[in-house]
Amino acid sequence: MRSLFFICFVAISSLGAQDQPKMPPPTKPPDPNETHMTMPLFAPFFIEDAEHASTLTMVNELKLPVHATVMVRSMDGSAIGQKVVTFAPHSQQAVPIKDILNTGGLLQAMGSVEVMPDPSEVQSMAIGAQLSIVGTAQSPPAYFEEELLMPDPMMPAGYRAVAPSAAGSPLIALLNTSNAPQTLAVTCLETGNGTRRSYHLAASQVIIAPACREGNLPDVAAAMEELESAGDSDAFGHPVAIDVSNSTGKGTFAVWGIAPTSSAGAHATISLNFSNSAGMNSPSMIFAGVPVGITDLLNSEKFATDLAVANFGLKPATVTVSFSTISAGSPEAKTVATLNLPPGSVQPVQLPDLAGDPGLRNSFTITSNSQPGAVIANLISRGQRMYPAVQLIGKDAQDIDNGGGHPWSIANGNESTLLLFNHAAKPIVFNVNIAAEGTMWHQEYKLAPNETRALDVRTIVAKQAPDLHGKKLPVNATAGDASWFTADSGNGTGRLLVSNSQIGLARNFSCGQNLVLCGAYLDVASAIFGVTELGVLGSIEPSICTAWDPNSCYGQQYGSGGGGYSYAWQSMNTSIAPISGSNANPSASFYGNSPGIASANGSIYNNTCNMSSGGQNTVVNVQITLADVTQDSIWVVLSGDPSVSGILNVQVTGPDGQSPIDPITNETAGPGTYIFDFGLNNIPIGEYTTVTATWTVNGTPVSTTFGDHFKVMGAFLQTQYNTPAESDCGGSAQAVTVYNNSCNVIGGTMLSGFVNRVANPNYGTGSGHSQNYGDVKEEFFCATGSTVFRGFQTITGTLGPLNDSTVAVNTASELYQAGTRVFIVGEGVKTVTDACGRGCPDLTHLDNYSTNTCCNCLGSLPSALTIRLY
Repeated sequence: MRSLFFICFVAISSLGAQDQPKMPPPTKPPDPNETHMTMPLFAPFFIEDAEHASTLTMVNELKLPVHATVMVRSMDGSAIGQKVVTFAPHSQQAVPIKDILNTGGLLQAMGSVEVMPDPSEVQSMAIGAQLSIVGTAQSPPAYFEEELLMPDPMMPAGYRAVAPSAAGSPLIALLNTSNAPQTLAVTCLETGNGTRRSYHLAASQVIIAPACREGNLPDVAAAMEELESAGDSDAFGHPVAIDVSNSTGKGTFAVWGIAPTSSAGAHATISLNFSNSAGMNSPSMIFAGVPVGITDLLNSEKFATDLAVANFGLKPATVTVSFSTISAGSPEAKTVATLNLPPGSVQPVQLPDLAGDPGLRNSFTITSNSQPGAVIANLISRGQRMYPAVQLIGKDAQDIDNGGGHPWSIANGNESTLLLFNHAAKPIVFNVNIAAEGTMWHQEYKLAPNETRALDVRTIVAKQAPDLHGKKLPVNATAGDASWFTADSGNGTGRLLVSNSQIGLARNFSCGQNLVLCGAYLDVASAIFGVTELGVLGSIEPSICTAWDPNSCYGQQYGSGGGGYSYAWQSMNTSIAPISGSNANPSASFYGNSPGIASANGSIYNNTCNMSSGGQNTVVNVQITLADVTQDSIWVVLSGDPSVSGILNVQVTGPDGQSPIDPITNETAGPGTYIFDFGLNNIPIGEYTTVTATWTVNGTPVSTTFGDHFKVMGAFLQTQYNTPAESDCGGSAQAVTVYNNSCNVIGGTMLSGFVNRVANPNYGTGSGHSQNYGDVKEEFFCATGSTVFRGFQTITGTLGPLNDSTVAVNTASELYQAGTRVFIVGEGVKTVTDACGRGCPDLTHLDNYSTNTCCNCLGSLPSALTIRLY
């Protein structure tokens, strides 16, 4: 199905600089003074009788429901039936012409079909249509496909077609689409000669005429007789080329044809779909997804290619035929034929025996050195049994239609295969949308140069293949709309093949669509992240519209999403959130430079349109400036825009990441400084390493950590010990033995109270400040006993010096290590420097040293939470 819309063809006749570096074009807003009149689509010929059935298949490429009126006219142009058809978004409708004729009481007829979209709903190239004629008088049936045309009376038009191996004269249907009479000129080029004839048509009249001889055919019977008798003697046929024009050169007519063909004694009848040569933009024609050699999908038949080219120009032309297929797993293109064409001539092209891909990954490019539209080609794949002639429609390599919309079906044994061909010199992204029962399935395929891709719709449905976003088509879907597009025109060609090996069906759908970039949005339009962190905006997704003008940047909504475009990002405040990395990707990363809010702009563009969408980066900062359990204090500073607020959560966690402490806070907070304590009144026993502050703004957490390693050991018994002074102890002189470091006796008396306080086996301090012998300790080396001392000693703990900030612990405790620090709630931080004496047998006991020298004045301290510090 292809709508020939002439304003589009001439509007971009200068396309071609595809490899130039892209720069974003200026954004083009809609022109309020620009209007487009909804125009009808025409099929110049239908036939409905006992041996022929005509069916009109249409698709709606809009994202909204629409209506269209189908008008059936007789040969003289009078209306003989009509029907209003309703389309759901992205759907197809098949209308048998006999259903419309029956409303008028007719059983058979021949004439034309007109499709008029509702102008209140459709203001773009939204509906594509194709008329299929099935001839049931033979086996396998004959299939004729007629793409509806959309002539524009304001734009140039000239139709040309080529019939390879024509047997006799092709029949052409000439339709006057205007409301006034006009004369059409038909030029026929055959091998060695050419003829020119004129036909006068009344308003809306159809004439069926042999293209290469005089006369017209007034009714169904005459047309069928002409086809059946044509070319029986021409076993190998000959190429025929046809040109149809009018005196004004404007699009006020449409044409379609049927050509009997014969090759090596095998007869078939093919359709002639005419190309508008006045609207072609390049001297190259593309045939995508061609059966070549053994073809699995088409009953495993072997196909040969029948190709003919015609030069309608006034100068000789050199024609090159390039064949693209898969070789050793990679796409490959090679020249398979070159020929010289005199002006005003048509020739068959002799191709070698080509080894094609069985999966239809074969395409042809026919290029000439002439002006666009001067050289026209047609290609037929000829099978051996069920498929005597498989047809395609050649497409302009620089066609302004950068997409296509087709009706797919996998019902009643049908198969639907979407065939995509990249004829550009660079990789191209093809966006594929398959719709069924209200579901739109979207996938993007990147094709290498010269690559043909075949997509089997049945496999996608049956295997529930997810699309780019995980969406699946309904498992019971049997029909719908299949469409594709590229970011720019002139890069790719696509078609849909509906086939059925049981009935020899190989129906081609290649209706072009002009799909333009008409808007943009961000999948992620806001990002919240911290200073020194990265935030991501995007991806930039395109809004796609159907449009009349390929250079417009607006139209009616086709859908959203797609790849293959170019991108550009800009930060509006680089002091807060500059771009990090590339600014030319669908998504952009931004670096948190300082707290605040910074907007950003993302653009998506192609050769014609530049659309943008704005996003917002919110940069916040979370700092823990102090976290010290010995001060029972946590200071958290939140920085950001004054409008920002969120849930602040502060936790203390252990080395395994678990959180034995309940959240210290979990309240809403804005920018500012917040002070918290560790909750020492109910802190659980356990080891802690990290303080974490998390500020969750609009669902996005931003965190920071602060190291504070400690272990809560529980409430410990707190006692005190000291080094008493003899002068504070009292008592009478008592005989003792005092040694020096050489075990020599140096003294003999000390006050009895002092002796008892130092050497008592139950509570003795083990050392003291004597009046006559300096600091003394109990003696265990020179002699033993409760009255034996060593004089003039330095008083220290077993692990270090003693002072008011030291404690003694049981030697079996984990705290008994040199340099171990403990925080005793209510007492402060102390260091373990000594082993507990006689009165400290348990592990949850700290004996606190005091520099007070009193003899018996020290009492126990209150039991207190004890925390080991690391």
